[in-house]
Amino acid sequence: MGGSGGGTRQDRDRGAEGPLSRVPPAVAFVVVLAVFLTGVWAGGPLGAALLSVLLLFALGLVVTRWHHLRPAERAGRVLVVAVLALVTASVLVPALS
Repeated sequence: MGGSGGGTRQDRDRGAEGPLSRVPPAVAFVVVLAVFLTGVWAGGPLGAALLSVLLLFALGLVVTRWHHLRPAERAGRVLVVAVLALVTASVLVPALS
């Protein structure tokens, strides 16, 4: 077997290194959820800025891990980024008017 996307999740994630590899998933989830909810709740330019930072972070993670993902996982990541982009735009547009 050998190409990208093969093996178990543990096999594919084993090579993950960097600052986020040491963060427990539950902590990362709570932080992302808090930033998202704060951005939506705050609205306006501040909310749009928070959501934009979250969007850029999500895009960075997707781009760096893209070759390790199976097609279904890629579709899920694209869907999450698209929804986050739509939420960010919905917060940003009223802030501009």
